[in-house]
Amino acid sequence: MTESGRNWQLLRGDTVLGTIVQTDSDYPWRNGTFTPSPAFAEFAPLFAAAQSFTDRDEYDTPESDAAFNAIFDLGLSIRDVDGDELFGEVMLNLTDSDVSWRC
Repeated sequence: MTESGRNWQLLRGDTVLGTIVQTDSDYPWRNGTFTPSPAFAEFAPLFAAAQSFTDRDEYDTPESDAAFNAIFDLGLSIRDVDGDELFGEVMLNLTDSDVSWRC
């Protein structure tokens, strides 16, 4: 299977926070379309806060560090559904339905 169209899941423990359909990749980053599950609603404000710093290219302030660390501290993982492989460390940028990640 090519990278485009590959299916992924964003997880917190065993809870699926959403599904991702990969649209392309620019190594080491992959890009896709994110569809949240109902469980994502609890964490959506954390991603919105982090995205506000990304939109302003503000990465090195105590406030931006706190926003990004709040997401990191969730202990998210990502599963390649098609390859049945779990990646325990993931960097993730999420804006509405657009997602980019590396694992």
